Amino acid sequence: MLELRSHLVRLLIQILYLDFSGSDISLQLFDFIVKHEFELFKLLGLLLELKDAVVFLLDCLLALQDLLLLGLDLSSDGGYLVYLVSQVSL
Repeated sequence: MLELRSHLVRLLIQILYLDFSGSDISLQLFDFIVKHEFELFKLLGLLLELKDAVVFLLDCLLALQDLLLLGLDLSSDGGYLVYLVSQVSL
């Protein structure tokens, strides 16, 4: 009978130990997942910043193109104005 009790106590201790170690594994798994999700969010934030930088650069290039076209417009209009002034003064 004493052996049966000692066997049952050992079995109970092993079950409790496995139960506690199992919860430790689940906490470690949860910690692992949270760390990787945090790294994923940091990566997604970096990608969004890069996308914003590309959009900003393209916007600047389009503004530069508009400015150059406006300059060409003004220079061609300026030549036309000189022509008109020369025609009026004749």
